[in-house]
Amino acid sequence: MKYFYPLIITVFLLAAHAYGANGAVTGSIDKQALTNMKYDRDFLIGQRDAFIESYGDLPVRRIVISGLKKTDPSVVLAETGLKTGDTLSSFAPHGFINRIKKKNLFSEIDITYKKEDSGVVIEIHLEEKWTLIPLPMFAGNRHGTVYGLYLMESNFLGYGKFLFAGGTISSDNGTAMLGYIDPSISGTRFRGNLFFTYRNEIYQHGDMDYNKLMEYRADKRTARLDLGYTFTDSFRWFASGGYEEGVVDHDYSEALNPPTDQKAWTTGAVARYEKLVHYEYLYYGPKLEVYAFRHIPVSDEYEAYTTSGYKLNYSFRTFGYDRIAFSSNGSAGDRPSIFKEMIGGKPGGRTLPADIIAADNYINYTLTYEHPFLRYRWGAVTLLAFWEHGGFETDNSGMEQYYGPGAGFIVYLKRLALPAMGFNIANNLKTGTTEFSVNIGMSF
Repeated sequence: MKYFYPLIITVFLLAAHAYGANGAVTGSIDKQALTNMKYDRDFLIGQRDAFIESYGDLPVRRIVISGLKKTDPSVVLAETGLKTGDTLSSFAPHGFINRIKKKNLFSEIDITYKKEDSGVVIEIHLEEKWTLIPLPMFAGNRHGTVYGLYLMESNFLGYGKFLFAGGTISSDNGTAMLGYIDPSISGTRFRGNLFFTYRNEIYQHGDMDYNKLMEYRADKRTARLDLGYTFTDSFRWFASGGYEEGVVDHDYSEALNPPTDQKAWTTGAVARYEKLVHYEYLYYGPKLEVYAFRHIPVSDEYEAYTTSGYKLNYSFRTFGYDRIAFSSNGSAGDRPSIFKEMIGGKPGGRTLPADIIAADNYINYTLTYEHPFLRYRWGAVTLLAFWEHGGFETDNSGMEQYYGPGAGFIVYLKRLALPAMGFNIANNLKTGTTEFSVNIGMSF
């Protein structure tokens, strides 16, 4: 499967160009459509201020929501930050747009103002995305071929709740996952996340030269509950607790240096800060997550340990709506072998072999340039180039460095509430090897 992902990239780009040549593109060279000025801060505030200049700073009599078929209007109204009688100048349309776009439920958002008697009516029209999405899955790697199906609903019961379930299966492996995310419990600032995962897989640990150091089969189960509070639009904090279990299959005949079992309760905290400006597909600004967990063994035969880390991304708008992003990920902890973190093939580790490099401690930095390339009715394609540099350590063996350039593309879907999908190719200048990766980007 070494050339599987490059083949996908080639076929996709050829099809994209052919599709655009046949007129399916809604103006790939239409600069106005690409920049999508109606979400620009100056444009939104200018519309509001023009109404105030013509009619005065009138009180808001009503907020009219239209275009909703599934979403409860309270989801939208709660993000306006207004109550009846507030003056129009107290409405921040750009902040409202950013809060709504962050939910990833709507493909179009329009705001208009109308005078009514001695007040103003704010009319908000939205077009909903398709939020119930079945995701068939097919992938191949050194363990064989994997088939799977995931079902995602990002507007559960019409209140913007996120529910997903699914799994994969092959001749050797099987996984299952169930999750629920509630960004506003009963309409309050409290948030909740609940996740369950199960994996029965063959795991391999190795070095950057593909030398295998460990191989084993194991059952891994995790359960995690996060309860948090949104202090501001930018800052959230979570208290977290859960359970983790890794049990090695000692009957696996091809085992090499298998690890010991691990069972522990987990407790910790997660803090998240983000101050983003959203346009149609891309966002700009800072995102930061900092976390710390204590892993408490269920009995004396297992290990206690602590993990901590961070994820940082800061992106800037450049020419047009191109984006330059600086990102960094880091973690520290003395993890047992069965729960060492796989960093290869993930952001910051795309020059590393995927699903092989397992680390206790690591830190990496990535500089990425992303350019909107093609625009279609169904979404957009952006090209990206990046440079990453990092280091990782396993079992106090000393930090090992890696670095190199990469390139790829990302597909953003306009009318599906689906995270961006991307393909990347990267060259590790330390080892001279080329790595391929595919990822579905998830907000953290």
